[in-house]
Amino acid sequence: AVMLLTLGLSLGADATVQPLNEINRLVKATLEDRALASGHRETSIKLQPLDSRLRLHKCEKKLEVLPSPGSKMLGHQSVGVRCSSPESWTVYVRADVTTYKEVPVLSRPVNRQDIIDHADMALRKINVRSDITGLLTDVNEIVGKEAKRNLSVGQPLRKSDIKLPIIVQRGQIVSLVSGVAGLEVRMSGKALADAASGELVLVQNLSSHKRVQGKVLPSAEVLVK
Repeated sequence: AVMLLTLGLSLGADATVQPLNEINRLVKATLEDRALASGHRETSIKLQPLDSRLRLHKCEKKLEVLPSPGSKMLGHQSVGVRCSSPESWTVYVRADVTTYKEVPVLSRPVNRQDIIDHADMALRKINVRSDITGLLTDVNEIVGKEAKRNLSVGQPLRKSDIKLPIIVQRGQIVSLVSGVAGLEVRMSGKALADAASGELVLVQNLSSHKRVQGKVLPSAEVLVK
């Protein structure tokens, strides 16, 4: 059975003691490898030192790092290290893992419904200690988008902060483009909803009065089939 040795355990005068710095080095190397495997190339790892009064039997076999219970790679971590021989013991080392990542941030305040431009952006290296899922790391994903809320200077942006701008508004007269056998046909229609480039929108053909669905082009025309 795996045992957790308590502080101050007496092993006798002839017993060897496991160096705690070996455990710390193993934990740090393991966390660095895990972070690197997750794409975090510039990390900072701070270990909470094991109590110097802790006495553990010198492990005769290679120390084993216990599998991580989850996919969390940043922030507070607790890493288990196990020895199986000559006596079984397990200790847990606490650590705080952060990474540095260069991301686009706002160089000026942006108001809700503003269209973000290249001049509004700057690159900044920030310290990240939590999951960065949803954090936008490519400035091209941001420029040309509309702010969904008021945004502050220096703020990294997430997908939830921006959206494609509306280029076709409900009631707007738009050009309907249809291509059949290489022949392009254009007609006029009325948009029945707001839509951004790339979105589907319902339009009414002004000639036939039929309702059709089409894809909004960057030119604000609507491609129908």
